[in-house]
Amino acid sequence: MTDMQVSLNQDESQLRQKSSLKSYPQCVVCPNCNKVGFSRTDQKCNSINLVFSIFFLPCWVGWQSYKKKDLTCYDAEHSCTYCNQMLAEYNACSDDKNFN
Repeated sequence: MTDMQVSLNQDESQLRQKSSLKSYPQCVVCPNCNKVGFSRTDQKCNSINLVFSIFFLPCWVGWQSYKKKDLTCYDAEHSCTYCNQMLAEYNACSDDKNFN
């Protein structure tokens, strides 16, 4: 394999890893320090999700399941427990993910 193919495979696996991060800590490989461990999360309650979950529970559960989102009302910022590098932000309402 050439160096370019290895680089593309690493970038693809990092993107796949980051897209699987949700509200709770998950096992990750840090792209900064290359250590394996659980991510540290700083959770914040998402008020929009909370309101919908209270008033429209059946619709909200179906929508969250369809979007492959957590059934919680928390947004989360994931960071490495070793080097404190921010890895990703998870938004409970949006499909957007912010990666570093």
